[in-house]
Amino acid sequence: MTLWEDRTNQWPKGTPLTHALIIGTSAYRHISDGPEPKQNIDFGLSQVTTPCAGAFAFAKWLRDEYHNPESPLGTIRLLLSPSVVETSNDPELAAAQVDRALTARVRQALFEWHDACDGNRDYMAMLYLSGHGVQRTKLDGNVLLEDFGVDPMVVDGSVDVFAVQQGMAGDTIAQRQFYFIDACRTQPDEFRNWKNLGQGLALPETFGGADERCAPIYFAASPDAQAFGRPGDGTLFAAALIESLRKLAASLDDDGRFVVSSHSLGEALEKRVASLAAAHSEVQSPAPSGLMRYGVVHVYAKPPEVPISILVDPAQAAGVSRLTLRSYASIAIDNEPANPNPVERTVPMGFYTLQIDASAPFVSQELPFNARPRRDGSPPEPQRVVLQ
Repeated sequence: MTLWEDRTNQWPKGTPLTHALIIGTSAYRHISDGPEPKQNIDFGLSQVTTPCAGAFAFAKWLRDEYHNPESPLGTIRLLLSPSVVETSNDPELAAAQVDRALTARVRQALFEWHDACDGNRDYMAMLYLSGHGVQRTKLDGNVLLEDFGVDPMVVDGSVDVFAVQQGMAGDTIAQRQFYFIDACRTQPDEFRNWKNLGQGLALPETFGGADERCAPIYFAASPDAQAFGRPGDGTLFAAALIESLRKLAASLDDDGRFVVSSHSLGEALEKRVASLAAAHSEVQSPAPSGLMRYGVVHVYAKPPEVPISILVDPAQAAGVSRLTLRSYASIAIDNEPANPNPVERTVPMGFYTLQIDASAPFVSQELPFNARPRRDGSPPEPQRVVLQ
């Protein structure tokens, strides 16, 4: 298949690269309002207008903003079956020259992606799947593709998430793998009435051997729950993921780098998806699974900018105080008045010393200050400084 992004020739031979496979399906051929006849078994689903927009937003972030010196971007394989609403809202999506998310093409893309990720343990693999999702039990998950329902073995037109993840094991393949599953996880009644409705796409799985990968699976929804989106604009999960990668999941690693790790990303996704859903009067709770070991997803070229708030108490003290906020590298606030109170700024994430120079009768203070994002994306709580 044609690669949407190919940077392999930009790096010296042997460089451990990141290879991504991104699949989004919004338009379905064989369900309600689809262009072709449907089977009796279509799980009662209807057309959707958010999965492709979310998948494409993640692809663009990966192309334009992803940074990881340990494994720079190598390739992006992108398959999309967008809705008319999504292409109308995004001219770049409408113009994208990519394969559609059809079962045969996705099958080929999975094999090619697996092979691209093989041969170097220091490679990194990313898989993003978005579309209608179903599950037989609380321990599995399938994402449906455009031609789902072309024949009575309807589940054949899907990707089996865990079967793909298990097929990506091995001693010579990328040992850092990240799976983003942006779909509902509901259980259709048909699974209770039929013993076999087909099998989703998988990868060959080897026997035996210790599996020491960092290979978390970030499901957009909990088992037997729905995932939500904004029509034409993408899913809540995609929005939360990109916000998390840009800032909300930032953390400091042992080498003093600002990074997004498997752990900080899981925490940020849980909190940000929940807050976005609550703003739409919905409940959505992402569910991590897979091999949740520590691994670095993204490295910031410079510390992300984060909002801060400093409240001087009592209010009279603010009128006779000046603030300085400095780190070992820079001064973020330089002897500025403490009014208006609280003082609100955007500064590079990091550890600072906050100095409050106050006039009598108040006593000056110096204290540590940690500028960091709130994982749920909410405004910062003011750091209250009491002057005696």
